[in-house]
Amino acid sequence: MENRDNLKELLKGRNSGGVFLTTIHKFTEDTDLLTDRGNIICISDEAHRSQVNVDMKVRVTYDGVKKTFGFAKYLHDSLPNATYVGFTGTPIDATLDVFGEVVDAYTMTESVKDEITVRIVYEGRAAKVILNNSKLQDIEKYYADCVADGASEYQVGESKRANTRMNSILGDPDRIQAIAEDFVHHYEMRVGEGSSVKGKAMFVTSNRQIAWQLYKAITALRPGWTEVKEGEDEGIKPMARINMVMTRGQDDPKELWDMLSTRDDRKELDRQFKNARSNFKIAIVVDMWLTRIRRALPGHHLHR
Repeated sequence: MENRDNLKELLKGRNSGGVFLTTIHKFTEDTDLLTDRGNIICISDEAHRSQVNVDMKVRVTYDGVKKTFGFAKYLHDSLPNATYVGFTGTPIDATLDVFGEVVDAYTMTESVKDEITVRIVYEGRAAKVILNNSKLQDIEKYYADCVADGASEYQVGESKRANTRMNSILGDPDRIQAIAEDFVHHYEMRVGEGSSVKGKAMFVTSNRQIAWQLYKAITALRPGWTEVKEGEDEGIKPMARINMVMTRGQDDPKELWDMLSTRDDRKELDRQFKNARSNFKIAIVVDMWLTRIRRALPGHHLHR
């Protein structure tokens, strides 16, 4: 769908039929009624996010009191008689308030049983960081800001600033070092005692800079893990034990740029990580690779 006017034109005079794909961001404050038909089904993915912000938000700013709504409010105003169906992997109370009771649920237990995803065993391990009061206040404000739906430019800007503060906390050098030391000890203990037969482990980081800091901290403790070695079988591509899997950035320092790879290289990393006999055992990723790699090896560890 190119834009809202395009959608409006396609709906004009249509009494039934048609499948249209669009984004929630097309529904903004300058919208009006698209159609009042009742035979429309609106299917929303990620229904726990911007699909549920239908209530008005009142915020006090330097320019006075601002009243704003989220994208979902304008979506419902545009299609007032539609039936709304939502898909989500992480339902919240607001999801049920907007979309109604759960029609069908496919649980993680069922997914593991069907061998669509692998079983993950969670073992909590906290890397405590001593924070001063101002940083603790930053955390509290960050979570308070998360309650806001982020639909207006003001809220988006506030969200970005809050995220910057949270990243400075998550990326605290002492915290990164504590995580690296704990991981190296825990990983070698688990592999040594045979608890992790395949030796696969994954870190999911919140951004590229933290991923880079973590990689340097771990490899400083175990420089041998960066050596490219053959796998257990002939024909398996030689690889280092630990690799970062993420795209390059224009502002990356040369050392990081050279270490990162092309799209085809990342596909190879994907294949090698799923191969039990590859030397590639430890992956440091940023968010989205997690979804695809869940089809990897049974019993791999997940660290966040």
